[in-house]
Amino acid sequence: MDAGGISLPQVLAYAKAGALELALDSLDTNQPAYSKNPQTWLDWERAKFQLLQKAERWQGVANAAANLPKTLPQTDRTIFETDGAKAWLQLHHGLDARKLLRQLLWSGASTPDEKSVRLWRRLLIEAYLEDNLTDDARLALLQYQADYRIDGRRERDVLARVWLRVGEPRYALDLLKPDAHDTNWLYLLASLRAGARPAATLERDAIHAAQGKHVAPEDAARLWGVAAAAALQRRNWAGAVVALERFLALAPNLPLNPLLPYDGDTLWNTYRHFGEMLGNRDRILLGDDAAWEAAAKRAGKSNHPTQVRAYNALLALTGQTPAGRMTGYRWLLTALLAEPGGTTLVDRLFLSAPKTFAHLSELPVPVRLVLANDAVDRHDLNLAARLMVGVDQAPAGESPYDWTLRVARVLILGGKPKAGVAQLHDLIERSPMLDKAQADRLMQVLFNLQSLKLNQQAIDLFKALLPHLTDIQLRREVLFWEGDSYQAMGHYRESARKYLASALLDQAQAYDQWGQTARYNAAQMLVKAGMKGDARRILSDLLARTKAPARVTFLKQKLAELGPSSIAALGAG
Repeated sequence: MDAGGISLPQVLAYAKAGALELALDSLDTNQPAYSKNPQTWLDWERAKFQLLQKAERWQGVANAAANLPKTLPQTDRTIFETDGAKAWLQLHHGLDARKLLRQLLWSGASTPDEKSVRLWRRLLIEAYLEDNLTDDARLALLQYQADYRIDGRRERDVLARVWLRVGEPRYALDLLKPDAHDTNWLYLLASLRAGARPAATLERDAIHAAQGKHVAPEDAARLWGVAAAAALQRRNWAGAVVALERFLALAPNLPLNPLLPYDGDTLWNTYRHFGEMLGNRDRILLGDDAAWEAAAKRAGKSNHPTQVRAYNALLALTGQTPAGRMTGYRWLLTALLAEPGGTTLVDRLFLSAPKTFAHLSELPVPVRLVLANDAVDRHDLNLAARLMVGVDQAPAGESPYDWTLRVARVLILGGKPKAGVAQLHDLIERSPMLDKAQADRLMQVLFNLQSLKLNQQAIDLFKALLPHLTDIQLRREVLFWEGDSYQAMGHYRESARKYLASALLDQAQAYDQWGQTARYNAAQMLVKAGMKGDARRILSDLLARTKAPARVTFLKQKLAELGPSSIAALGAG
């Protein structure tokens, strides 16, 4: 245990509870020096490597492997440096991985066991592929298979991937024969590349497997990727669109792996091919925006959603007028967001398409706002801020009111609250009167301010909003939420005033459920403000008007907590 009292079991307990970053920070600050106690240092170092890998902090693993004590026994050094080589591969640094692996294989520092040598040779093949050294990878793989019998499925899969990447699908297929079944994406892909079975059959089998009830999302993504490869190979554009959409929606990251290198550009190109095929069939000329819009509507009425997306994608990419292109983007976006995993799909379609959209500024403004909202929701505030650069006014066809609200929300949650608040003040000033739906949507953004503890800004906006409301209940709500903000700031007297104003604004409903809740909150604030007598009178009034037994008990308890009233105390004397 270190001087600060944190032991290694405690650190591991942090990690087990899910606090990986805390555990790693504790390791960094509490690991004893190697020179003082080598064995204790080694126990902590093993834990560090384990947790760094669990947290996928590959650069940290590589750095730790490069900074081991010079006197560390070779057996332990070998284990850590092997982890370092794997980390370099995770970082796609083939050269660094090869340097470390060659050192392990041929340094002569000790005689390694055969199991380690076999692993290093396999990792070396992968390191060649990281830098597209396919000839070196092919030669190393031939030597590897000549020296070892390939038994385990995991090893067969790794080597089959290598054969596929170096353009030798039949060798891959031979390796995968023991695992030949139609739910093995790698076997299906090798069969496709080798021409062992018809592409249409493989496409069908991959789709069937991907739609299985208990298929994990990443496995389903791989199978959809194979279906896409088969569809693209046979120019089945409709099938390729569906498969690529599902692949992009399900893949945990892009590129998923080098054998399935699909991204947003792939789907845009496929939309284009399918759209052009449909346009040729319908004899529609590029640039005739009205004809493409009409074709998309007809396809929708005929229940051909994939065709609708292709028509709209081509309109978005090739429309003659800005309005036409915007219509295409808007309809495509709406359709995709309605699909399973639609938010992820839209993100990948627009943000992983560097050939279609080389810079964020090239993205259509409505699309940028949708993407910025998604970025805020997953706490990627840097991306949200970059997407919002230059987003100044609502594009044609958008409601200026709703547009400003969405922009303000992204600015507020994206780290630019001052600009977002300014947008809201301007919006309120430009709106003589707001109906209930408009006010509700605005207040949702004001709640965002409260959640960020920007209560003074929220109060200023609530005050600005109140004169623009005619609905009594809406006005009561604004006063109530304003009271919440004053309470959060510790201004208890003003908070009580707002709660009471909310209760009393509609005399005909002064004791409805809303009014009772507002009065109770006011009483609580008066207690905190030191005005217990006022609080007692409000609670007593509520008690006198309450019939529900549970509520009566609750209010009596709250009154008891206030202690005896001054009048009761005088009578007792």
